[in-house]
Amino acid sequence: QGLPGGKMTVRIIRGRGLLATDGGPGSMSSDPYVVVQFAGSKKKTWPKVKTVNPEWEENFEFVVSSDDRYNADLIFQCFDKDVMGSDDDLGRFTIPCARLPAGIPYRVWCAFEEEDKPGEIELEVYLEEANVPGLHAALPAGNKPRGTLIEQMDAKTARDTRRVDREERAKVEAWEKGFEESARLRFNRASEIQLRKQLRR
Repeated sequence: QGLPGGKMTVRIIRGRGLLATDGGPGSMSSDPYVVVQFAGSKKKTWPKVKTVNPEWEENFEFVVSSDDRYNADLIFQCFDKDVMGSDDDLGRFTIPCARLPAGIPYRVWCAFEEEDKPGEIELEVYLEEANVPGLHAALPAGNKPRGTLIEQMDAKTARDTRRVDREERAKVEAWEKGFEESARLRFNRASEIQLRKQLRR
C-alpha cells in the first residue's frame, strides 16, 4: 500500500539579497513576488514594492495525492513585477515532495538554482496526511514512520533485507539439520549391517 495523500500548506515567509532589476544597471531594488507550482496548481504572492529583502508571510494550500508523494515537485519561481513589459526572472528552485516529512513543519532557506541569481527564499511546508483507517494499525505506539519519504523507504528496504536474511538462515539451518539426521541414520544402518556380519562369522 502506498503512502496516503493529504493536504500541504506552503508558507512563503521572506527573501533576502534578491537581484535588483528596477531602473537598469546600478539598481538597488525590485518588486519581487513568488509563484508556487505543485501538481498542476499554481499560486503566487503579492509583489513587495522596491525591496530586495521582502517580507511576504503568505500561506497556500495544495491537495496531495498518493502518487504526488513519490513523483511531484514543489517549484518556486521569483519574479520582479514590472508595470511595462514582461516580469523579470529573479530565480527558481525545486523541492521534491519525496523529501518532505509528514506531520512535521519543514522550514528552510533555499538558494536559487541559477548561479547568476543571488538571494534566498525562506519558506515552511507542512504536509498533513489524510486519515486512512488501519494505515499504521499494525505498528505499536511510538513506532510510527518518521523522517522523509526517502528515509522511510530506506528503512523499509533495510527491514526487508533483514527479514530475507533471517528466512535464508532458517532454510540453511533446516537443511543442515536434515542432512545431519540423514547422515546419522545412514551411519547407524551401516553400523548395524557391520555388526550382523561380525555375528555371522
